[in-house]
Amino acid sequence: VKIKADIRHWLRELDKKYFFVMLGFAVMVYFPLISLKLTNTVDGLWTTAEYMAGAWELSNGRWFWLVTSFLRFSLQLEPINAVVCLVLVSLGVTKLHMTFKTVHGGTSYLDWLPGLCYLAYTVIGCYLSFAHQSVEFGLAFYLSVLAAVCVIRSRSIAAGVAQGAFLLALSLGLYQTDLACFCMVLLAWFLVLLFRGEEGIKLRYYIAKCLGSAVCGAALYWGIL
Repeated sequence: VKIKADIRHWLRELDKKYFFVMLGFAVMVYFPLISLKLTNTVDGLWTTAEYMAGAWELSNGRWFWLVTSFLRFSLQLEPINAVVCLVLVSLGVTKLHMTFKTVHGGTSYLDWLPGLCYLAYTVIGCYLSFAHQSVEFGLAFYLSVLAAVCVIRSRSIAAGVAQGAFLLALSLGLYQTDLACFCMVLLAWFLVLLFRGEEGIKLRYYIAKCLGSAVCGAALYWGIL
């Protein structure tokens, strides 16, 4: 019952219009790649529809990859993988939009541009070209954004550090470079606080949450690995 209530609350809170526009735009941009089943010559050509993550992923520090691979029965089915990846990336972009639109109290036309630009960014095409890994790449991005948003929205240092560290550890367990997304979102919100002229004590609390979640998240990641 609690899980169903949380899902309904999440769906009510989600900016559905923004999300579906982002997802539709992404599908349109990458439709040739998805429909023609294009892939890269590095790993894509040598990977079948069934791929179980194992020693290679662990050697790269991607321990959570083994869990996600197991949960989806090691199946790499197109175009399902590509669509799931684009859904996760669109959710992450929408979450950022919902967080930062509170700064000016609404949605302007300029709010659509950053999301569209990111979804058309080269790195998303790279995600999709690794068809057997695209879901993990998309999930890593979404978890890094979710970790940063939890740090921003939390009212206490302890809650912000705990939530942010847990989600960041999962994101790092999938793809470590999404640490940059986590840091950039927190830095952008810090600039918002400065422009608002927030009190020094609130800035110090925010810095403590950011540093605490980053350090604890990295420590938790290394500990599990």
